[in-house]
Amino acid sequence: MNRKTAVAAVLAVCLFALSAAAYAISWKSDFQSALKAARESGKPVMVDFYTDWCGWCKKLDTDTYSNARVSSLSDKFVCVKVDAEKNARLAAAYKVTGYPTVLFIDGNGAVLQKVPGYLPADRFAAVMNNVLLTMPRAEKQTGEKGGGFVVLEDRPKGKDGKPLPAKAVGQEFVYNGFVESRGDKLLVQINYKGSTYFVTRGEKFAEYTVVSADKDKVVLSGDKGDTFALEFKKPFKLDEPLHGIARIFEDGQPDKAAAIPLAEPSAPEVFAGQARTTALAIPAAVFSALVLVFYAYFAICLQVIAAKTGTGNAWMAWLPVFNIFLMLNISKIRYRMFLLPIAVFVLLAVSAAAVPINALAGLIIVLAMMLNSIYFIFLMAYVWYRISTARGKSTGLSVVFCIMMFVSPLNLIALGYLAFSK
Repeated sequence: MNRKTAVAAVLAVCLFALSAAAYAISWKSDFQSALKAARESGKPVMVDFYTDWCGWCKKLDTDTYSNARVSSLSDKFVCVKVDAEKNARLAAAYKVTGYPTVLFIDGNGAVLQKVPGYLPADRFAAVMNNVLLTMPRAEKQTGEKGGGFVVLEDRPKGKDGKPLPAKAVGQEFVYNGFVESRGDKLLVQINYKGSTYFVTRGEKFAEYTVVSADKDKVVLSGDKGDTFALEFKKPFKLDEPLHGIARIFEDGQPDKAAAIPLAEPSAPEVFAGQARTTALAIPAAVFSALVLVFYAYFAICLQVIAAKTGTGNAWMAWLPVFNIFLMLNISKIRYRMFLLPIAVFVLLAVSAAAVPINALAGLIIVLAMMLNSIYFIFLMAYVWYRISTARGKSTGLSVVFCIMMFVSPLNLIALGYLAFSK
């Protein structure tokens, strides 16, 4: 490698590092300090629960967090990373069970939105926008609701003494109040023809320009030279959809979000929750193990019976559905005897789903399904009777075995006797 090539390589690495750093998110590592910073700044908190072994966590870091749009929006959040294995109690408190999990919370720890798993940059940015738009605003020390909406008390009053409704222009405009202060300007929300705009003084939306904006009214000037004022009409509700957002929050269709208070449980509560989870997991694991043991026992017995009766393809005993056809081969019963009830069941199910059903037709379908089920039960009983006679058992003993095959755990005894007896 010559000198020029080496210099070019170093410059390329430096430029790559600088570009990556430009889009890097400033992460905190202490959860409590992040909450404190959020309360002081009024920003929401973005909490990334991760583990060192999680591949999707690393993909979230390299693909999503490195995105310019996501990085730019992160400035409006207090961002903190939490190792879920080192902070298991905190992860349990927020019911984090998979990784990565990103929580958006306020300064008091209440959950605003939860993202369980990996999201690409565009969808993740839309979630961040949604949180910013729907986050409840904290009250300032002056008592004024920062980012809230001020109800006008000095409107003209009607004969009943109550303030008259705010004015609107052609019912196409709704001034929903101010969102936040931007220096000496207010960022205001205006609904126009079904779209929502966030604008400040001097900015333009649709065919109108904002001449002035304050808490009481917004003065607009149209492209045709018409000028008029919009008064505050109603407070903005958190569950209202937002469309056509311009200027400040970029593109995207944010979903609804609700603040769900979630207090951090005490240590006994966390341990009690873990104990309940363990108590439920143990019976489920035991049941699954018993099912596997029974299936293996059934397959072994059926394979032995096939071998002792000279029936080929004994390996079918280990495969679901195939083992039924092996049983038909041992008992020398034609396949159509088994396929017939299956076909009838499918036909009845399709008829019930595709054809309008009245009370009489519904009753007929139910009765047909019952009869079909009864036929299938008797067919399986006959199959086991023929398997028993194929093993050389007497008629009376074969009838007893048929009954035992439908009673647990007697069916285990009957199956073992048919397989391993002489």
